[in-house]
Amino acid sequence: MKDYYTILELSTSCTEDEIRHQYRRLAMRWHPDRNPDDPRAEEKFKEIAEAYGVLTDPKKRAQYDTSRQGGFGEFRNAEKGSQGESANGFRYSEEDILRDLFRDPQFVNMFSSILNDFQRAGYRSSQTFVKKSFFSNKGGLLRNGATLVAALAVPAIKSAARSSLKSNTEKLKSFGKRLRRSLGKKFPQLKGLADDSHGGDNQPGPSELDVVYYTPLSAEELREGKTIQVQVASEEGGRKAETLRVHIPPGSSAGKRLRLRGKGHVGGKNGQQRGHIYLYLEKE
Repeated sequence: MKDYYTILELSTSCTEDEIRHQYRRLAMRWHPDRNPDDPRAEEKFKEIAEAYGVLTDPKKRAQYDTSRQGGFGEFRNAEKGSQGESANGFRYSEEDILRDLFRDPQFVNMFSSILNDFQRAGYRSSQTFVKKSFFSNKGGLLRNGATLVAALAVPAIKSAARSSLKSNTEKLKSFGKRLRRSLGKKFPQLKGLADDSHGGDNQPGPSELDVVYYTPLSAEELREGKTIQVQVASEEGGRKAETLRVHIPPGSSAGKRLRLRGKGHVGGKNGQQRGHIYLYLEKE
């Protein structure tokens, strides 16, 4: 079995508030778009949700703690037990934990808010992304979770659309539909990245066609540089949606503004203009 306290970087005496705070922080850290070159990211992203699901459920946590206290060596090798049951009696499989987690209204509300954070940073948060992250190859879990996934993803999609598109209801709906189809297999390296900082100015770009993403980075990532993936929504009748690889240069600082030329919304006279995407770097 896994050490859920270690996964969430918490002590065994952690409170529920601490668990929720850590889950939110680590979900952003391990989002696959933030770690496109790290093969561990997708599994880690799911693993922290699994840990959250156990440690915030009193029944599961009590059973887990009892099992864990039986000896860490035996506990670590307990995955050989049938149907996910540990040698010391922890009876929940990964599928059980995730199924119960996505039925918890409190988690659903929090995760919906986290999806908005992903959108704000330009990371994927569509129904397709959520299904792939938690429900792929899970048989009945996918069927049970499909409606819930839609309920989770749509608020984030609409929230992002409201903040970046000054348009009418029909455009808002079409934006949500386009975003659901926005996952692609090829992520081209970004061209046209430029430092567009102006004395630490954190105001959005001047055009209504521009899109602003706030990109949280740790002190180490700002210092050493970081490659992330940024979602670019398609435009009605325009170019296909893209997922771009963006390299944040070493020595960056919080407050810096980077511009992705020609990756914003299409508009202007006869739809001949295209705005930019601005990445505002924030310290995590």
